[in-house]
Amino acid sequence: MRRLLVPFAVVPLAAALLVGCRATEPPKDADVLDTAGHLDPDGDGYTVEEGDCDDGDANVSPGSTELCNGIDDNCDGVVDEGVEGTFYADEDRDGFGDPTNASVSCTAPSGYVTSGTDCDDTSAEAWPGNAELCDDVDNDCDGVVDDGVTRTFYADADLDGHGDPAAALTSCTPPVGSVLDGDDCDDSSAEAYPGNPEVCDERDNDCNGVVDEGVTFTWYGDIDGDGYGDTTLVQEACDQPAGYVGTADDCDDAVPSVNPGATELCNGDDDDCDGTVDEADATDASTWYADADADGWGATGSATRACAAPAGYVPDGTDCDDGRAATHPTATEYCNTYDDDCDGTIDEADAADAVTWHLDYDGDGWGGARFSSVACSAPAGYVASDSDCDDAAAGSHPEGTEVCDDTDNDCDGLVDDGLSTPTWYADEDGDGWGDADFSVTECAAPTGFVADDGDCDDTDPSMSPSETEVCDGFDEDCSGNADDGGVCPCDVDWYADHPYMFCETASTWTAAQTTCATYGYHLATVSGVAEDDWLVSVATTTYTGTALAYWWLGLNDRASEGGWVWEDGSPVTYTRWNSGEPNNSGDEDCTQLIWGTHWNDWPCGLASTYICEAD
Repeated sequence: MRRLLVPFAVVPLAAALLVGCRATEPPKDADVLDTAGHLDPDGDGYTVEEGDCDDGDANVSPGSTELCNGIDDNCDGVVDEGVEGTFYADEDRDGFGDPTNASVSCTAPSGYVTSGTDCDDTSAEAWPGNAELCDDVDNDCDGVVDDGVTRTFYADADLDGHGDPAAALTSCTPPVGSVLDGDDCDDSSAEAYPGNPEVCDERDNDCNGVVDEGVTFTWYGDIDGDGYGDTTLVQEACDQPAGYVGTADDCDDAVPSVNPGATELCNGDDDDCDGTVDEADATDASTWYADADADGWGATGSATRACAAPAGYVPDGTDCDDGRAATHPTATEYCNTYDDDCDGTIDEADAADAVTWHLDYDGDGWGGARFSSVACSAPAGYVASDSDCDDAAAGSHPEGTEVCDDTDNDCDGLVDDGLSTPTWYADEDGDGWGDADFSVTECAAPTGFVADDGDCDDTDPSMSPSETEVCDGFDEDCSGNADDGGVCPCDVDWYADHPYMFCETASTWTAAQTTCATYGYHLATVSGVAEDDWLVSVATTTYTGTALAYWWLGLNDRASEGGWVWEDGSPVTYTRWNSGEPNNSGDEDCTQLIWGTHWNDWPCGLASTYICEAD
């Protein structure tokens, strides 16, 4: 048995009911009147005088919602207005449609998409948002070809990473020895380029047009060696003198741990030289949070930093409700409309008293075990039961009735149990007739299978019981015998299911050969005594008279005297010559089967009846 696995997506139950269903029409009552005394047969609250365009359908009235169903549901004179969408042909299948080829309908036609922004719907390489490539195509549909992908490169002779602005080239890929920056002031010197530090070397190292500017510095004495200098000890130099530094902002040059770069600590000293002692930005200062409900957790947003905790403050600030002591980050979540554990969600799935619900996708009141949701209340489309064995089929659930559909309708673990199923036969050649050797038992015919098993060759669509037999050595009508029913110009008999034609019209050997070949036959080849005896028996019991005593066979030595060969190229492994034959008396190069005796060689140009054998 086969089981169909149907992929599905969860559809909200309310939306499914709105699109697929119409309200049940109430009973019609010719005596229903409105307050003005007008008849309202369908009882929908609207009369013809009040604009009801179909007072026989309670679902059609000025107060109804328009549905995509080919009906003017809201009686505004327009059908399906506002519920149709515009779709655009997407010929190149890139997800963006041709704005000039639109279709308005409720659902997208095949090959159409919702976006109509494709600038070239014949090329899958062009669509809005695609990355622009250097390929003469407007890949991103911005109206410009190759924009932003060609760049200007500059020759970098000194290989300092900055190019000569006078040697520019625009290209998609950088030429050898080029760079993107064209701001080098001297492309013959790797010591001169923008951003290079200026040094005392009589060069414009930083390409700012000035040589050696700013390379002499003011240095300040650093007595305590903490990297910060004293404003009272100053010296100008290009290079830093020993014991000097470049800053002059040490507030105590006698203590190495006190300087502007030091870390402020809660120690009673102005460690960072900002003029304040033990302030809130001290590295070892703590963040404290107001704890109004005294549950040990401070309120978010009430933070303050200090070296010591202010009164009523605690070190944690993750309490989401500082007015309820039972609410804090370590509390247990319950289904009680409170965010007990402060995780930002109320009554979530991890609530201690949450319930496991199961998706009822097919709406049959039974949920499947595959998709479940833990929640305080049942999500839309979920139920408490998880015993549905196929939640994609409303006809399958524990109380369902078993029918022959390759489905376990009653969820007892058995498919189509207690039901009879038909046998189908493989129809490989698609001619409507199946092969009896290849069958399956299914409720419905699988693809490529049919109910009839009468095909005798399921690889050839021209052979089946519905075909017409022709003379060609094949059993087209699957009767069990090839070329039966008198379709050949000669009588046909069969040896080991193989057809032979016994042609009574006397012909020369070559004329007989040509006639045989016309119908896909050749002059008979004899491979053994059993076949030879059968040929003699058929000739003896079926045909009489002297004229039918001789029958051409395919054996001949026409090419080389004594070199006997079969016409169809078969090896000569068996002969049955009469005594003294072959004797080549009178240029006898062809072979006859002689009724009542054995073989004889005979002149090929004389006329004789003949036996053809199917190729």
